Amino acid sequence: MPKPNLTDDERNDALHQLLALMAPDGTMPRGAFAQVAERFGVARHTIRRIWHRASVDVTNPRQLCQDVSSRQKGRSGRKPKHTSIADVIKDVPMAHRTSFASMAAATNIPKSTLHAYFKRGAFVKSSTPAKRLVPVPKKVARDTMANDANKAAPGTTTESSGVL
Repeated sequence: MPKPNLTDDERNDALHQLLALMAPDGTMPRGAFAQVAERFGVARHTIRRIWHRASVDVTNPRQLCQDVSSRQKGRSGRKPKHTSIADVIKDVPMAHRTSFASMAAATNIPKSTLHAYFKRGAFVKSSTPAKRLVPVPKKVARDTMANDANKAAPGTTTESSGVL
């Protein structure tokens, strides 16, 4: 059974082999398509389509043939079911955005679907630090209070005792 699709490199290789088999007068010898198709493990008609798509023009030295790469790129396959996934996730409170399981429960979207959209870049991972950062003014006030408490404690000195 023939292979379903050729890669772009295989398509170009098939075209180059056909060009090598081409006669000097610009015609293809009998059985050339079948010979190349057998090498690549595809149907003869597939190689014929690649040849006709190339539109080989031997008289034009600037562009011998057209691009033969696959037109089945990028947007092929099943259409996305959840198109506004980022908006749905923004509506979920931060407390429920800690894991895929909690987001799935909050949005009624399966975990696997959320993970697939995450891998595609539809939304980014966000997490909050375990311990909140102390604002700078409060930090300065806390440090001054601690220093004042150390100075006021009896028996403590700021000088070193010199003992090792």
